[in-house]
Amino acid sequence: MKIGLISGDGLPVSGLLTVFRNVFQLGRSMGLFDDVVVADLGYSWRSDKARFFPNGPKGYRYPPWLRSTINNSIARSTVAMLSAELEDIRRCVTTFEELDQPKRKSIVDRIEELRKLYYDHFSSWLERHEPDWVFAMNLTLPHAVSVTSALYMAADRHFSGRPGGLVVWDHDLCGSNGRWDAAVDRRFYPSVPNDVTPLPPEAPHITWIVVSQALAREAESYNTTARPQVLANLLPSVPPGIDQQHHRFARQLELNLELPILVCPVRIYRVKGVSQALRFHAEVVNECLGRSLPLPYLLVFGSLDEDPEYADELIGLRDELGTEDYVRFLGGVPLETMREDNGDWRLDEVDLLRLARATNGGVVFTPSVSDFETVGLGPGLAAAAEVPAVSTRYNAFDEVYGAAGVTCTTFEPNGTGVTKAVTEFVDVLARFARQDADLIADLKRNRQAVEALFPAEPWRALLASMDGGIAESAHVSPKSQ
Repeated sequence: MKIGLISGDGLPVSGLLTVFRNVFQLGRSMGLFDDVVVADLGYSWRSDKARFFPNGPKGYRYPPWLRSTINNSIARSTVAMLSAELEDIRRCVTTFEELDQPKRKSIVDRIEELRKLYYDHFSSWLERHEPDWVFAMNLTLPHAVSVTSALYMAADRHFSGRPGGLVVWDHDLCGSNGRWDAAVDRRFYPSVPNDVTPLPPEAPHITWIVVSQALAREAESYNTTARPQVLANLLPSVPPGIDQQHHRFARQLELNLELPILVCPVRIYRVKGVSQALRFHAEVVNECLGRSLPLPYLLVFGSLDEDPEYADELIGLRDELGTEDYVRFLGGVPLETMREDNGDWRLDEVDLLRLARATNGGVVFTPSVSDFETVGLGPGLAAAAEVPAVSTRYNAFDEVYGAAGVTCTTFEPNGTGVTKAVTEFVDVLARFARQDADLIADLKRNRQAVEALFPAEPWRALLASMDGGIAESAHVSPKSQ
């Protein structure tokens, strides 16, 4: 099958893309996927990601299996105007129910004008690349309503009378996404869909999947006859040991592999709580100093370019905390480990987890709000690698990990309980370093728990059914058609 990818994130790397990578690797191992995925990563409509809008980062190297495309219909002279229009429409969509009738009519007209632009883009994109199936990730979340409606229209036309279609894959929905727009003191998105927020239609070429039961419950109230299938995220496998590239990477970043490495697998995005991670790490360093234990590093995955204002705050906070010798911002972790043209190594998520395990480190996952994460893969990644984790207690934590009995140090997003959590986590790291038998048994149980929480078999079944429709069509004779 030829696979396409359309992501609503507007970023070269995100949690969505790393989970897609796991699905792609599964499809390849089953012999079902072509070896190249053509992708539109949302650069041309996520104007809030200013350093990536509208064509993505210059000179960025994608893995060989991912071919990123750009929206050639956007002229350079219209970029500033388009950026302003996209952002103003997004804010108007959030408050649509409060607008008077003339303003509603105006917004509907403006949405339609942009829809024409993106409909032409997606129509030509589908015609040019001819994917059998397209994964459309987090487009139900209404950042750019013109884009989503244009994609549905283009897919209706393209997949009419032929097999294949869209896999609408939602990791967030309106109610679950608690991001706040500080500029206007409102939610970034409406809390429920309204008359101008497109929803997945019930159609033969649409397969709608969500990553949790909570999202499925939320979707039941949506004004569409389509209902999503729950398909938990697919976690990576984490091989044992480390290799030469890990040692070279450590030398590049001046990391002493005799010290624990803590990884923070999140983007530079306020609600992801990197500031909480920096503060927690600083207290862990102080606790370790007081107990004559090795001082841990903290490696933050995200790119400082995603939110430059927040990035400046984080660098200032790190310097204020005096942990600059032990904190590394990795600039966006690649989808696959790679070597730059200058010889430097960049490690992917799996290889960074291998480093954490080899150095008796762990995972720090500290969302700063309780209602943003619908699953939150930090504790899951730690469990897959059999390393300790610390997490703030967001709403989905108890439903996903707590119910499964996953062992994890926790504190509240507002910092309550952090002193106790620091002491507990340092104790756990010390036990991990001496390979305490009870702790190792807990970590193995964590891995078994997340293997049950995030099973591969439902994905195998979905991918096989997608391929079955394509294969059946390919074997229909011209006479029977």
